[in-house]
Amino acid sequence: MGFSLFFHTFFTPIGIGLPLLLFITEGLGLKTGDQRYFRLARAWTPVAGLLFAVGAVSGTVLSFELGLLWPKFMEYAGGIIGMPFSLEGFAFFTEAIFLGIYIYGWDRLQPRAHWLVGIPIVISSALSAVFVISANAWMNTPDGFEIIDGQVANVDPWDAMFNAAWLHEAIHGTLGSYVVTGFAVAAAYAFFILRGRRDSQARLGLQLAMGMAAVAIVLQIAAGDLAARRVADLQPEKFAAMEGQYQTERRAPLRVKAELAKDRLEIDSVVPIWAGANWLEREVYDMFGVSFRGHPDLRRILMWETYAEGHPLRKDFPLRGRFSRAEQVRQALGANPEAHYSMDELSIADAYHELPEDMRERLARGERGVIPERGRERGRE
Repeated sequence: MGFSLFFHTFFTPIGIGLPLLLFITEGLGLKTGDQRYFRLARAWTPVAGLLFAVGAVSGTVLSFELGLLWPKFMEYAGGIIGMPFSLEGFAFFTEAIFLGIYIYGWDRLQPRAHWLVGIPIVISSALSAVFVISANAWMNTPDGFEIIDGQVANVDPWDAMFNAAWLHEAIHGTLGSYVVTGFAVAAAYAFFILRGRRDSQARLGLQLAMGMAAVAIVLQIAAGDLAARRVADLQPEKFAAMEGQYQTERRAPLRVKAELAKDRLEIDSVVPIWAGANWLEREVYDMFGVSFRGHPDLRRILMWETYAEGHPLRKDFPLRGRFSRAEQVRQALGANPEAHYSMDELSIADAYHELPEDMRERLARGERGVIPERGRERGRE
């Protein structure tokens, strides 16, 4: 079902958004009398028909798979969320009827009548998305039924369909289709222009598509913010998982996750836009071995600079370290012979006899090591 769903959702956003782009383009043609708009709309019409056919077939496959692959779920929830699926069928057939009229009416209807046929196509395509999204929203915020003695009872299909999450999910999903359509069509015309097709028709197609995308993306930002706020209100646990928030706290920080390749632990530094990340990125580099491109001073911050065992907080780091205690002390003394180590530590490490004679004498008298001038200066930094 994963492949079927991927195939269906790959084509349907453009199938939902293209009717709106057609409606806008043909309307501009009627208003300005510029034939280029009509030529663009005619060129896009077969694509809209093809996308509708592909969406219809792949959606039918999905409806069968719901019953075949999820029989228990459909037995339990089918009576609750059946209405939005039924209404989606009505919207689908409405779009099919008017899309047929639109395709075959180019040379048979008056220009204004042909343009008006696009209105039910735009509305029904959007409603198809809204009804399906409503069923998905119900799974996030189930409503419209009661459980009595382990059985579903008192089903209210209207409450189930218009559940607490349906509105913001429907707005977000529908606007997303318009954003995808605008940028996809603009990308196609940008490709044509780069390949040498620099006529006014291609530029006009790019401008129209980018205009639609520009408006839709602004609205989508607001819709996304609304959706996130609604999730925080309705599903705080889910919102915490989305944010990577593992405990309740005030003024919780923003956590940004990034996936790194196992054989290349490298990512761009954020220090240029947030100077406070300087030491944080150094700590990640020190403990985990992640390199930050563009960091102004990427070096160890917790372990000494010549620490050669690796990165202690990585999962592949041995519990007792890669080197013995004696080797660790030898490396530390090699980097800074006047390090603060007691006689007991040096004796256990079997490194006492490797120290300079004057240092052995001072340690024998119970004196501590002295940090060199270079070390003091670095400590003050």
